[in-house]
Amino acid sequence: MAPSVWQPSPWAPKAENRPRARGEHWYHSASSPNSADMTTGVPRKLQALLRRHPLVGRRVLDVGCGRGQYLERFPRGSLGVDRDKACVDALQARGLEAVQRDVQQAGWTTGLGRFDLVWVADILAHLQDPGAFLRSLHDVLSPGGQVVVVDWVWPRFRPLLFASWLLPGARRTYSHPEHFHRFDEGQMVALLEEAGFGVRERQVHSFRSPLLGRLLSPIWPPRTFVASAGRPQTVLPQPSRPLPRVSPKEKLRVAWTLARRPLAVHRAHHLQVVVSDRCNLACEGCFKAHPDHRPSNRDMPVERLVGLLQELRPGIVTLLGEGDPLLHPEIVSCIRRVREHRARPLLVTNLSVGDETLLRDIIDAGLTGARVTLSHSDRDRYREIKGRDLFPEVLARLQTLVGLSRPEPKVVVEFWIDRRHLGDLEEHIALVLACGVRRINFLWIRPEEQRGSMALNPEELEGLHRATRRASAAGLQTNLGELAAQGRRVSTPEGSTAARCVLPWLRAYVHVDGRMGPCVDLVSRARIDASICLPNAFDSSGQAPFAGSEFRGLRRAFRGGRAPHDPCRGCRKGQLRSLVVADRLRNR
Repeated sequence: MAPSVWQPSPWAPKAENRPRARGEHWYHSASSPNSADMTTGVPRKLQALLRRHPLVGRRVLDVGCGRGQYLERFPRGSLGVDRDKACVDALQARGLEAVQRDVQQAGWTTGLGRFDLVWVADILAHLQDPGAFLRSLHDVLSPGGQVVVVDWVWPRFRPLLFASWLLPGARRTYSHPEHFHRFDEGQMVALLEEAGFGVRERQVHSFRSPLLGRLLSPIWPPRTFVASAGRPQTVLPQPSRPLPRVSPKEKLRVAWTLARRPLAVHRAHHLQVVVSDRCNLACEGCFKAHPDHRPSNRDMPVERLVGLLQELRPGIVTLLGEGDPLLHPEIVSCIRRVREHRARPLLVTNLSVGDETLLRDIIDAGLTGARVTLSHSDRDRYREIKGRDLFPEVLARLQTLVGLSRPEPKVVVEFWIDRRHLGDLEEHIALVLACGVRRINFLWIRPEEQRGSMALNPEELEGLHRATRRASAAGLQTNLGELAAQGRRVSTPEGSTAARCVLPWLRAYVHVDGRMGPCVDLVSRARIDASICLPNAFDSSGQAPFAGSEFRGLRRAFRGGRAPHDPCRGCRKGQLRSLVVADRLRNR
């Protein structure tokens, strides 16, 4: 078992009896067998990081940069730190930014600035007090930034410890006089946690073959630890391939949760976050017309978003806005942080703002899906609904977004429809095809008096079937088949309280002010209806909101087949069939 706190290695000789000849260390030689992959020239440690965490647009601090084998591959604006003046002079002569500092001296971080990522490769074993050094990294780490520690980690399993001596250079590393400490996996994690970092990811990269590394990862110790400032987090095994749509493990976890439907759930599969309530439109019938919903131009700080990601550990994160999330001044950073936490970032936008540079930046940050909401395919009707004549600009941005997709993000165009406008379906389809989009989703609007009914008459069903045939002939993916199936079902009896919603087990919707619930309808109604009690995600009471009493009450009611609140009566959005259709459309 790993010790609860890190302890210095008792076998280490006293510091005064050890020579200080770092420049002669075999690992820092250009001929080191682990220095680079022979086919790409990129060090394998760095390859393991880049597979999961793109560094585009990020500022990196390379501590102990040596000859710059990593620094030269980091983005522009990165900085190297080393105590060897000859190494620093050589790097500066090559046009790289580097400064001479001794990280074991107090105040070594003064004047360096803030960085998105701190790279610490193969220096912890050389430090007399690695804990003090790690604590000092808080002074140079940006909010939401990461620390990547790479070092030789020894197996706790004795046969592997002896077998590791067969690796090139292992015996020299074990017995080198400049190594003050030896770490196993538990000691490394304890060391980071004591310094105020939570380990988010562990990577195995000691093998030239990635396949061999995956096969031995359950028993072979990791060498790379990705950590972020904050409380320790549960570490999940990370695949060494690019970020999947939804992993088989995640699908099994969701299926198991839905099969049991427990009252206590600590992890949300899907997190929807309103990152900004800024709005530049004046839509007719918007809920913001109510005095309690007037926008206040608030933006969710990136630190709060990171806190939600660390607490709920979602597989999918949708960034929303009461107007448009692109109005958030740090929307690119928000998307990047979601991707860094191994979640799929999605964006719901009306494209009323933004230029090609912003669209390119959010794609480079790792956006995997974009849902573009258009109110209508006719310019005059769009201006009437939105209150502003932005139709040509929105279409131009949509075409730009589609052109930049390679192959992600997957772009889906959404329209709100009701019984009165079923005749506009074919016009919507024609517009989407003209913009080069291959996916379209229709959201059904039901008036308050028709909340429990969606039964369509034969003429309305024929209009849906006609539009479905048109979309199918053009190769367009839609949810019209599901809408037609819902229209043929028997409507919910008036006054019925029956409900079959699974959202409280899968989804957390968080408003910019912290109001939290399973869906936007319930969260919006709770602001003007005191009978609906929901938690606040930013409450410092210490209780996890997703597993708190409010969510337990919702799950208990839905598990019994009844609607806990009035907005839930007759609602079909949270039914399992509807969610499966929406997920299929988003991921195809």
